Amino acid sequence: MSISESILSWLNLAPLNELDATKRALAQSNEQIGSLKIANSDLQKRVARLGSDLASIGREVTSLNRHVSLANAQQLWCKASLTELPPDTPDAIRRHTTKDAATILRQAETLYDLIDPANFSTSAQWALYWCLAHASAAAITATQAAKREDGISGDFLNELAAQARGLPQVSAETGLQIAYNAIFEQCEPALKEAQVGADILLIVAGSSLVPDGLARLFWIQAKREKTSAFKLHYEQANTGGYQVDALAKMSSEAQGSFALYMQYAGSLTFVPAVPVAKLGRTSYTADLALLGTRLPEYIVASSAKANAGTFKNVKAILAFLDKASDNKPLYVVTISAGDRQRDKELTQLLTTVSDYYLEKLGMSKERNKGKDRGMER
Repeated sequence: MSISESILSWLNLAPLNELDATKRALAQSNEQIGSLKIANSDLQKRVARLGSDLASIGREVTSLNRHVSLANAQQLWCKASLTELPPDTPDAIRRHTTKDAATILRQAETLYDLIDPANFSTSAQWALYWCLAHASAAAITATQAAKREDGISGDFLNELAAQARGLPQVSAETGLQIAYNAIFEQCEPALKEAQVGADILLIVAGSSLVPDGLARLFWIQAKREKTSAFKLHYEQANTGGYQVDALAKMSSEAQGSFALYMQYAGSLTFVPAVPVAKLGRTSYTADLALLGTRLPEYIVASSAKANAGTFKNVKAILAFLDKASDNKPLYVVTISAGDRQRDKELTQLLTTVSDYYLEKLGMSKERNKGKDRGMER
């Protein structure tokens, strides 16, 4: 043993070569620690990415479940049977109905395209169509139960409002508010018969239903078949003359007002309708097999019609009503789609028009309180 090694041994110190080895080992350990830190950082980033991916997958699963639930709800609500026209449907009605459907659908290869809300310009139009389709089915059921016209119309409107409360929500604009006031229940029967010009005044309002304005009006006279499903009799008259002539006065598409007959027939699976403008004044009967179309398509297509007028505000509606104040409908119905800019005006629409007719009938507006039915506003 050399003198230096002896001294180191006596001092209990490692030789220099062992010290160098220790230093090298320490350096390697530090490198390994650095590598482990880098690996740990990468692992944490991977864990974070996996967490983000899992959250994204969770959202996709939730969205998929929502779409599946919605698709199931649509399938239950949008019954294919309500889009079908039976094989024995007259060619003219099939042709007119298909033409109306084509005006409201982006693509209309068949009437089954009415099921998909994506085929409509707005989901509010889709919702309106299906509320009307279900209401028509309720009217047919009531007709088969041998109810009178007023009772059938009541069932039609009750179902219309009920469907609006339960329709599937496919977008933020899908919701409809549907409500009505049974004016005839608040006046004497004799007064009703003398004054009425239409069974139903249907007011369709909101920018997603009516382009470039507040609303369009639909004056509807409902008839129950007398002799056959497609034979319309409109010879009714009162002290003011023929009912059809009073109804025709309300027909002014240039202003946004439409007048039509619809017929309840228990032997049909749909409610046919015909614009008053197509009706003559000789026999006071019409063949709906030649002139008719299906009600839901006609209403939605006319609501969205591009080359027709619209009422810009409630004041314009009341001014139009003043020109034919002798026409007092049995029911005033409002159908409105969400429109934040005009929510207040839409909310007051039914009450304003109902109060207008109560005043024309010489009744207090106080009698109108609590009479509105359908969607709560």
